[in-house]
Amino acid sequence: SVVYRGTDLRTNTKVALKYFLPDNYVNLENEAVILGQLEHPRIPQYLGIHQDATGVALVQELVVGRSLAS
Repeated sequence: SVVYRGTDLRTNTKVALKYFLPDNYVNLENEAVILGQLEHPRIPQYLGIHQDATGVALVQELVVGRSLAS
């Protein structure tokens, strides 16, 4: 998956969009169900699912920090 920074146009808040590859949509659905059940200050809040021409993305609260990529 790939994560982008975006803006929720309805609320004008910054969000994280985590796009999944088409062959990985089952993981997106599983992650959405699990995240929807969790409430913890160190876990970004699940806000919904977004679909556009690019694909399908999990929408989460944006948490700014350093990259985990090596």
